[in-house]
Amino acid sequence: MNSNDIKKFVSYIRQKKTKKNKEFAESYVQRIFDIVVYSLNYAIKGELIKVNPTNKIDRPKRVKRKLSIWTVEKFKVFWIL
Repeated sequence: MNSNDIKKFVSYIRQKKTKKNKEFAESYVQRIFDIVVYSLNYAIKGELIKVNPTNKIDRPKRVKRKLSIWTVEKFKVFWIL
């Protein structure tokens, strides 16, 4: 396993869809990455591997979503319903 394998795994998680056919949240992708890092660090302590390949790559960044702001009219329609 090397850093390219980890990058491919992160890309795979980002492309995967939930049961409701939505993309996973970036916070979820980060959490999965953190679990992989922790697991590989544990493998080093147990002398199963010598180097953690995640040390060579950056933690996935959150992609900021564009906020949609309601117009006054849309808010009024929502509030009335």
